Amino acid sequence: MEPRFFEPDEGVVPIGTETATSGLCQETHFYYCASAKAVDISQQTVHCKAVLPNHSGEEADLSFALEYDALVLATGAVGSTFGIPGVHEYAHFLREVSDAEHIRNNIIANLARCNLPGISPEERSRLLHFVIVGGGPTGVEFTGELTDFIIQDVARLFPGAAAEMKITLVEARDVLGSFEAAHRDYATTRLEKKGVHFQKATVKEVHAAHLETDNGNIPYGVLVWSTGVGPTPFVTALPLDHAAGRIAVDACLRARLADDPSKHLPNVFAAGDCSANVDAPLPALAQVAEQQGAYLAQCLNANAGKPSSDPPAFQYRHMGSMVSLGTGSAVIEIFGKGLTGWTAWFGWRTLPLTDPVTSVENETKQNQG
Repeated sequence: MEPRFFEPDEGVVPIGTETATSGLCQETHFYYCASAKAVDISQQTVHCKAVLPNHSGEEADLSFALEYDALVLATGAVGSTFGIPGVHEYAHFLREVSDAEHIRNNIIANLARCNLPGISPEERSRLLHFVIVGGGPTGVEFTGELTDFIIQDVARLFPGAAAEMKITLVEARDVLGSFEAAHRDYATTRLEKKGVHFQKATVKEVHAAHLETDNGNIPYGVLVWSTGVGPTPFVTALPLDHAAGRIAVDACLRARLADDPSKHLPNVFAAGDCSANVDAPLPALAQVAEQQGAYLAQCLNANAGKPSSDPPAFQYRHMGSMVSLGTGSAVIEIFGKGLTGWTAWFGWRTLPLTDPVTSVENETKQNQG
């Protein structure tokens, strides 16, 4: 799942901490803090480089190779820029915990800068304008969190600046396009009441202080980019068959060689955002990756020490969709039904902690039985 913005106490933990790796550091399991640089399919080897700093604080120049019997590629994705100039240089993404820290620091710096002597009213207005590009669940949740931050914290510490702060969400299509129309309308109305402005536009280019769109220029002080995901350079460089930049897989999540895509590799799999099945495309969601991971674990454990055999095809089951609109308001679509308002927000806060749909469904079956 995407890291939340101002809620570090809710279990957002960077990869590499004791919490993230304690399950891997067992007698028969190994965890390496390293980057995979290349894969040699013919030699069944992954070439890696350590990412830990040495005694001088520089990245350690330590490379090594790991042989494998079975390989699962689950490297995730990066924020998609669609080739728009200036995005990488000037925008913040919402993929890593470090991204949230950079956004927070940028906002705090702008709050301090706008109060300096000599700042013109126009420059002050720009510094206090926060623009989010992308009206999907991540962009909308960030917008809701940002409004809470302004109302609950900035208004108390910088009352003058809080009154002048402006949030604009830019989206070329419908906001929360994957949700039902009534829930989309509820979300936009709710955020508008909290002061959010919506701009339907397509970004053409990003500059240091403004966006260039097909509907005019938009000045900004902080720009957050949340328009979906794309493949990493590591994934695109792999000698495997690709679909839209991702690793092409069959129904059993098996990859294929680029020079012979008609045959699958029996011991190379891909899961999550880095994979794509063109015959059964799936959204880039955490629940997809989680189910694929559990499926592959079951298949690999069942076939351990046995001759390779065709596993049953992966079956995805959509568990529902949820999006927070800030404190006290959310939208949930689950089991063909929808919830909004405080009840939905309470569900959004609690259901992810207990594997949302599985727990509710088990309880429902027990009650019906």
